[in-house]
Amino acid sequence: MKAGSYDDCVRAVTALALPADRCVVVAVSGGMDSMVLMRAVVAGLGAERVVVATFDHGLREGSADDVEFVKRAATELGCELEVGAADVHAEAERGGGSVEEVARAVRYRFFAEVAKRRDACAVLTAHHADDQAETILFNLARGGGMDALAGMAITTSLPGVDGVELLRPFLQLRREQLLAASSEVGVEFREDPSNISPDYTRNRIRHEVLPLFNDVMVRDVTGALVRNAEIVAEESAWMARCAEEELAKVRCSDPADGLVLEKLRILAPALRRRVVFTWLKATEVADVSRRNVLAVDEVIMSNDKPAKVNLKGDLCARRRAGLLFLASQ
Repeated sequence: MKAGSYDDCVRAVTALALPADRCVVVAVSGGMDSMVLMRAVVAGLGAERVVVATFDHGLREGSADDVEFVKRAATELGCELEVGAADVHAEAERGGGSVEEVARAVRYRFFAEVAKRRDACAVLTAHHADDQAETILFNLARGGGMDALAGMAITTSLPGVDGVELLRPFLQLRREQLLAASSEVGVEFREDPSNISPDYTRNRIRHEVLPLFNDVMVRDVTGALVRNAEIVAEESAWMARCAEEELAKVRCSDPADGLVLEKLRILAPALRRRVVFTWLKATEVADVSRRNVLAVDEVIMSNDKPAKVNLKGDLCARRRAGLLFLASQ
């Protein structure tokens, strides 16, 4: 792919084949990648179908100026606009979690609200291949398993609203391609100084870890990381389908009665644990972790104690009379 081709950016959008009778929400921060995305979506779909959504996290001085910059740009292109805001520091102090995690949560909650209010078919973000490489390394360090190593998907469901997709059309394009495309068509953008702050983990991965990795390997590793993520994503999707099929086989005739232990115990450990994960997620157990899955697996395989394990939401997984089922703690 020719580096810096704005036409490639537009083609990445039109390749999504979005329904012509519904609008899309484009997440725009004012940074280079999202400003290129906004321009490409307008070029590919028409301004009348585009709702620009921008969010002020209140994390630094000048963030309100970014919002005004996006407002002007969206107005010039003829797009409708939605603006959200939150005090992320205050929310992080109240609810726990890192500032990065809380910022992402409130931002995507806003996007979901806009998509629902506007009856949009999708929310588009400007994540690109370099973001994907950072995400893969970040997830690798956290030990998230196959799904985490698959990184971000071009197409997935938007949390918080049914029937709306979260789309990342630039995920196979490099940042340098987007930067060259911005120069090609004169896209103006703002630089967020927080993107170089060492206070944020992802920034350190971007500015310290990846360059060191490139230096050690004597080549740019981003392409290899992204290709590996695509392989893992395919295999993870296959494993998920297998788990769904096996879950149907190990369920009791009345699903409310739980799962049959004898059938679970003959499954290969990796598949059995994936079945447990799928089952817990389907029953809306909150924040299912690897630790939860392994604890439930121990209950399944044991003939003695433990016969139950506590989970979030005042639930527990319990083994009794040849069955595994959920109950109140």
